[in-house]
This record gives sequence, structure tokens and C-alpha cells, in this order.
Amino acid sequence: MKKVAMFVTNPCTHDARVMKEAATLSENGYEVRVFALANAFNAPGVFPQGSYTVHRLKFDNIFTRGREITWSIASFILKPLRLLKTSAVWLFKGLVSLLLLVLKVIFAISALILAKLFPSFSEKIRQKGDLTELGNVSNVRPQTDVFARWFRRSKVSFYVYLRANISFRYRLLIQKILRRFRRILGRLFRLPGKMYIKARSKSIAKVNRLLYKVLLPLHKISTYYYFCTASSKEAEIWGADVAHAHDLNTMYAAYSLKKKFSSTIVVYDSHELWIHRNRVGRKATLEKMLDKVVEKRLIKHADGIITVCDSIGDWLSDRYQDISDPVILRNMPYQIAEELTHQPSLKERLGIESQSIVMMYTGKITSGRGIEIGIHALTEVENLNLVLLGYGEESYVDGITKLISELGLESRVFFCDPVPYQEVTSFISGADFALVYIEPICLSYEFALPNKLFESIQAGIPIMGSGLTEIKKLVEGLQVGVCFNSLDELVTHLNKVEPAELAKWRANIDMVKDNLCWEREESRLLELYSGLESKMVS
Repeated sequence: MKKVAMFVTNPCTHDARVMKEAATLSENGYEVRVFALANAFNAPGVFPQGSYTVHRLKFDNIFTRGREITWSIASFILKPLRLLKTSAVWLFKGLVSLLLLVLKVIFAISALILAKLFPSFSEKIRQKGDLTELGNVSNVRPQTDVFARWFRRSKVSFYVYLRANISFRYRLLIQKILRRFRRILGRLFRLPGKMYIKARSKSIAKVNRLLYKVLLPLHKISTYYYFCTASSKEAEIWGADVAHAHDLNTMYAAYSLKKKFSSTIVVYDSHELWIHRNRVGRKATLEKMLDKVVEKRLIKHADGIITVCDSIGDWLSDRYQDISDPVILRNMPYQIAEELTHQPSLKERLGIESQSIVMMYTGKITSGRGIEIGIHALTEVENLNLVLLGYGEESYVDGITKLISELGLESRVFFCDPVPYQEVTSFISGADFALVYIEPICLSYEFALPNKLFESIQAGIPIMGSGLTEIKKLVEGLQVGVCFNSLDELVTHLNKVEPAELAKWRANIDMVKDNLCWEREESRLLELYSGLESKMVS
């Protein structure tokens, strides 16, 4: 049995294309393991997922590694400074202790001299307390020398003299002066310490900000590199025969396996036109340059190439002359399972009135997907509701939630959590239109043929799609909906669509949906694998 290692830079929980391909191969005699990324919601480890296995990996990103390196360098630099600081503190303490010792000796000697010169001093001492008892050296350790015994006796004599000759008022005054002196000294020596701590905190904050700016452009690149390095090692240990890279960011993992074992079959599965993809507002100049270099170098090592539509396949063939012809494997859903056909419709689940119009959006909730256009269309079309099924970045979701609130559309926009990809078509059935709009903000989007298009057809929902190359060819070619390029065109189509035209679209969908499903499309994947195996054997 051939072992297929698939590489994907997500947790492999909602990536329908990866999961369908893995299931198809595992159900047709291949042992499949998907090497994916762990995250906060998906722990690292090996987990069975249906008929295949998912191995999630966790590793430190470039920020963590960069911070560790920075702290190592900082620690190396600060060690001499800390040693100097410690030495200075101990030197100061030693000098103060020595000074106090000298003062005590002077005071003790002075007390002894006074006692010898003035006999009345000894009498006063006896009146205040027995000097012999106070200066009893029997409790002094045996190993102490003669000087220690003498010093102790002298010290006691001096203290008795002070008690005998200085009034209580002057003693309080001296104590007050000493306390203030110690407080001034403490503040004087604490001030440099506080200044050092404050300067260190500011320096660390500035270093962190600088580190973030320097490393941010490299974050994604380094993440892909670390993932590919770690996953290729795990695949090697597992003993993979086939390395199936989902998109260019995992191709290095497959290439690494091929370098170690020349018998490894490499499959490059391009879900989109990677080097011309939407980078969500980032310039990513360095990233773009590296993508071009990496794809040009690594694609020639692929034994088989898969992509999602004819336009991307043609683009790859024109750009890279020495590659094999890409296999077009469209991202189609499974047919609706019999047990799911009798579930309540979308309107029933969400409590929407049957006469209301529901426009359905499925997929990642992000920019460039026409979500804002769909929201603004609610203000122009009476009785229209928008349902969003999927997940997205928190910042973007917060932004459109704020937009919905500003327009007062909270009761007409519904957010639904993602459902298993096998259940998407049954979940959305009952909607009146599907919003399949992608803005042509990059070449990859211009060639897009998203799975939501086929999910809508499989669910029997007419399409409101964008006028891009592949979407327009399918929607208008099969006459299963209409295409638009602006908000005004969408509003016009929604307001003027005739019941007869709507019925025609639905009838056409019923005619073609049995052929536009994964059960028919997966044969292309199996044919590719069969051909690659026969080549390797020969």
C-alpha cells in the first residue's frame, strides 16, 4: 500500500478540498496522512479523521526565535554590567562596614582612656550597671582571639558611658539625625536603580517594536519554512512514498523528501494562482519575489500538477514550459446524502418568514468576497435577508458587524458557524440566491472558480455571481443564474428577476447538478495517481 503524505498550512478542519482528496485516496487503497498546523484550538499530535490520519505540528515562529536570540545577546552584554553592579554594591557595603568598625574601635578606646583618666567614670559605670557583668566574655566563642574579648569589653564600656552621660533628649536627637541620614542615603542610591530599571524597560519595548517591524515581512515565509522542515522530517520517519503539496507554501516539504529519496512521487496541488493571490492589504514585496523564485525552481520537480480551473492551468503551462500538463480538479461538493434531504430548510432553522428573500454566502468571511456589497444591497431591496456561513478574521468580522449596526440591519443579517463540509449543501438548501461574488483585486481572483459555486448548484440555489472569467463561463454557460459587477447591477437583478426566469434557472440546476459533484470529479485524481505509479514502476 502506497503511503501518501499531504502537506497543508492549516489545521485541516475546514479545508474541504484537502479533506475530500485525502478521503478519496484513502478509500481507494492508499494510506494517507495529512501533515497540518496545530493552533490554539487544535492540539499537536496524530489524530484519526475518518479514513485518514491528521498529524498536527507545532513549532516556534520567527518572533519567538528572534526574541530568544535577542535575549541571549542582551544577556551576554549585560553579564559584565551586572557583575560590575554587584561588585560595586559589595565594595560599598565593605567600605561602610569597615568605617563602622573603625568608629566602634575609636569609641571603645576613647571610653577606656576616659575610664583610666577619670576614676569617677568607673564609679558612674558601677552605679548604672555592673561593667563586669555587662562585659562578661564567657559567652564569646572559644576560638575568638584576645583582641575580640578586649573589643567587646571596650564596646560595652562605651555604651555604658553614653547611657550615663548623655540625656534622653540628646539621644533621641541623634537617633533622628541618623534615621534621616540613612533615608537620604537610601534615596540617593535608589535613584540610579530606578533610572536603570526605567531605561531598561524602555529599551526592551523599543527592541521589541523594532524586532516586530524587522521580522513581520519574514513571518509567513519563516512559518512556511519551519513547517516544511518539521513536516518533511515527520513524513520521512513515517515512510511516505508520495509527497502531495497543497499550494506552494508546502512545496518545499515535498521537495525535501524528493532530495532524500529519489523514488518519492511529488504532486503539486495549486488551489489558486499562488504568486498572484490576495495578500489582504499587505505589499509583501519580498514575499512576492521569493514566491516567484521558489515556484520556478520547485515546480519542475513535480511529477504531477493539479489545479482548480482551466485558466490557472493554462497560465502555469504558459509560464513554465518544461512541466507536465496540469490536471484540472474542480473543488466540488459531495451530493446531498439521503438522510440530510429531509432536514428543515434554512429559513426554518433561522426563523425567517417563508415569503422573505434569502441570499446565502458561504466560505471564509474576509475582504474581496463581496460581503459588503451584499450588506448594502439589503438597504435597496425590500424583504431581503443575508446569511453568512463560515469563519473569518476577528478584526474583519468586527468591522462588518459595526457596518451592519450602523445601517440598522441586525435583524436581517445572520451569522452561522461553520458546519462539516459534507453538510454544507444540505444546510444552505432553501435559500433563494447564492452570493458568489469575488472582487478582481488580483489575478488569482480573476481566475477563481470557488467551491461555493458548486455547493450552491448542488443545493439547487440560483447564482448571483461576479463577472469573472471562470465564474461567468460556468454561470452563464449553464444558465444557472446571472453575473454582476457592481452593487447597482446586483440590486437591479434582485428587483427585476421574473418568476419564469427563476424557474428556468432552477430547472437547469436540476439538470446539471448530478454531474457537478465530487463523486464524478474524484476520478481525475485517481487517474493521475494511477498514471504516476505506472511511470515510476516502468
